[in-house]
Amino acid sequence: MSRIVAFAALVLAAGMLVVVLTGGTKHHTLHIQFTDAGQLVTGDRVTVATRPIGKITKLSLTPDGLADATVEIDDAAWPLHVGTTAGIRLASQVGIANRYIAVTPGDVRAPALDDGAALSTSYTHGVVDIDETLDDFKPKVRRDLRRVLQGSEAAIDGVVPEAQASIEYAAPALAQSDVTFGELAANPPALRELLSAGGQVSDALARNDRALSDAIDHTATLLHAVAQERTALGGVLTRAPVVLPEATRTLHRVRGSLDRTVRPALRRLIPVAAPLADVLARLPRTADLGVPLIAQLRALLPATTRGLKLMPPLAKVALPGMREAAKSIGASQDQFTGLRQYAPDAIQASALIFGEATGYYDANGHYIRFHLVSPNDHPQDVVHGALGDPTAGGYSTGHQSPCAGGASQPAPDKSNPRIEDPGLCNPKDNVK
Repeated sequence: MSRIVAFAALVLAAGMLVVVLTGGTKHHTLHIQFTDAGQLVTGDRVTVATRPIGKITKLSLTPDGLADATVEIDDAAWPLHVGTTAGIRLASQVGIANRYIAVTPGDVRAPALDDGAALSTSYTHGVVDIDETLDDFKPKVRRDLRRVLQGSEAAIDGVVPEAQASIEYAAPALAQSDVTFGELAANPPALRELLSAGGQVSDALARNDRALSDAIDHTATLLHAVAQERTALGGVLTRAPVVLPEATRTLHRVRGSLDRTVRPALRRLIPVAAPLADVLARLPRTADLGVPLIAQLRALLPATTRGLKLMPPLAKVALPGMREAAKSIGASQDQFTGLRQYAPDAIQASALIFGEATGYYDANGHYIRFHLVSPNDHPQDVVHGALGDPTAGGYSTGHQSPCAGGASQPAPDKSNPRIEDPGLCNPKDNVK
């Protein structure tokens, strides 16, 4: 039993190894039909912009005599969409079995092709061998072509590595050009509009040939100046890969700071925009009125300057006095508190005619009430005779500490007398 388990584990491990080695890639089938197979063979590559995406697995004929190439497309390049085209290309002009199929994917917005779908000859084109082209040339054309090729050889002599590098990047560019021309061919109105616009541009250039010539001369002068600074320009281009990423990060941080600070401030400024516009509209008139004022202030500056120069000596004398006054005010707070309570009585006594403030009028007629406020004042004989004996209750003396408002009869709402600090007055000296 253990041997069976071990054998099963070995088979499972082998299967997993096969999956890992093969990548577990899923393939999709596509039939590409040509009027001529163009010397394609099984195993030839299928590419998109020079990038391999599959291979030819079978070549056969359709019932109507077309060449049918069955290809396997890698899952990474699937799905292809309606509008996809294919053509037979030559890897080089040397050899025979060097063909491959170049696929140009359709618009991704178009419907996807089904697995096993076929591209008809409306979406494919064959290959043209260089020999067939040369056979159509006449002897004179061949001689001229030979001279062109010889001149091309002389032109690229010494720059072969650069030419090879340019050829390496030419295939993707040509593939993209193929896609662009395909888009133009699929939209004739846009193509006509483009050609019409191009014609208008050409006509405008033809009418302004002198300006165009001057522009070309200026461009040549600019390029000559740039060429003279090629050392400095080379240094800039050398430092650019280092500077640009740092500049990008700096701008990203600046953008974040602006988002956090400037934008909230701008939002808060929206409500005050209208009042600010009103203020700015009134500024010219205010400035006109402010010019005479500024002139007057300027005239006062000399006197003000002299006065300010006298301030330091004055400060030496005034500051000690102010400090002593502050101390005196602090020590006199109790007296000020008491005086504040008697302020109404003092105002009545000083602002009104003597005796009128304490005069009253009731249902029995007019009467007066007076009091002597000095402890040295004694009733004279005339007052004594008129008012009677103090022992009989006619009048009384010694009321030296009435409370605030205590010189008048208490009001019905008991707003007087007011006793805030009993230590400042004697309620017994109030009018009853």
